[in-house]
Amino acid sequence: MEMWQIFAIAGVVMFIIEILTPTMFFLNIAIACFITAVCSVYIREWDILIYILVGSSLVLLAFLYPWLVKNNKKKKIETGIGKYIGQKAKVTEKVTKISGAISVFDERWNARIEDGKEIAVGEVVDIYKNEGLTMFVRRGE
Repeated sequence: MEMWQIFAIAGVVMFIIEILTPTMFFLNIAIACFITAVCSVYIREWDILIYILVGSSLVLLAFLYPWLVKNNKKKKIETGIGKYIGQKAKVTEKVTKISGAISVFDERWNARIEDGKEIAVGEVVDIYKNEGLTMFVRRGE
């Protein structure tokens, strides 16, 4: 097996590991392996190729890794229960401290109030927090 093939296979393995654990770390190592594979076509000494692999890995980790991590964080999309906080909802069952229901995004949720003023059916409320599957609401502003 040729040296370039060994480094190319190592690069593919690192790329697969990156796909399975999206940390942006193994992608840098995979690119360094591919760079070393190209260099190994012209250079035959293992010790020089190892220096190229380590050096290119360090350079990529120092410069490319921070950029990849920063750009990856920008693409986070809010999902889950947090998207309901701050939304308007319509009361479908009278909301008290111990019972009630609201409708938001055409979904039914249990609702509660923390102050003592009950909210009647049909009123619009603001969701301001949740505990488990129960939304806490207050009269719409």
